[in-house]
Amino acid sequence: MRKIIGALLCLCLWTAVAASQETVTLNAESLYYDPSTGQIKASGSVVIREADVVIEADEGEGRSDGSTFRLYGNVRGHFQKDGIDLVCDELVVQQREEGRIATAKGNAKLLRGEERIVADELEWPWGSPDNYVARSNVDAVTSAYAVQAQEVGRRGGRFWAKDAKHFEDKAKGITLSAREIEGNIEGEEIKDLVAVGNVIAKQRTSQEETTLSGNRAVYSKDRGTITVTGKKAVVFQKDRTIRADTLILFLESRRVEAHGSPQIEFLREQEKK
Repeated sequence: MRKIIGALLCLCLWTAVAASQETVTLNAESLYYDPSTGQIKASGSVVIREADVVIEADEGEGRSDGSTFRLYGNVRGHFQKDGIDLVCDELVVQQREEGRIATAKGNAKLLRGEERIVADELEWPWGSPDNYVARSNVDAVTSAYAVQAQEVGRRGGRFWAKDAKHFEDKAKGITLSAREIEGNIEGEEIKDLVAVGNVIAKQRTSQEETTLSGNRAVYSKDRGTITVTGKKAVVFQKDRTIRADTLILFLESRRVEAHGSPQIEFLREQEKK
């Protein structure tokens, strides 16, 4: 193995240069390179530059053909074009059939303006920041929603969350928890979503709070409604409780429609005192 040591090294390799036609440089204090295997190991103030991307770390290793590269130890990345900053314990970039895939592991945090995604693991196609999957202890705030879950993902205008303990529609002030959530974003607002599994949804206004629970909930921006279904569907609204197979909350008026064996319970005036 050949050992090269210097204050600054520059290599036009790493990543799929032939595919991207981008010049990539790797700077480090120490570099170990085996030309027979194409294996590289860099240490000490490792810096990788490609176009408008700069990534720094304590250590790095991978292959000179760009098929895989791993950076670890105080990883910090800046993606100027997308206005993104990334910090994590480890960053792995791999060349796959579908293109380059980046995976940030350990205390991963991606920041873009007021938006942020914090997770134990964050994966995305290189150059596509709006397509990602965040896994384990996810705390994400985007232009349309805020969510705490075990998995959060987005593919263009579609988003999802799994084991969501808190989800908030920032435009409508609706919060909910559910086993799974899927929806679509239009502009900076949620157009629709479906939540399944132990759903609890809340709408808070200056006048009162309405809570709905059931097996499944459907939100529609166009209709301005949340529809909850299930044999145990319930809505709690101030001094009344309504049960039915299907409950529809009209968000603007807070009116509730109940269908399928409806039942209402309410407190009499003297019981309220």
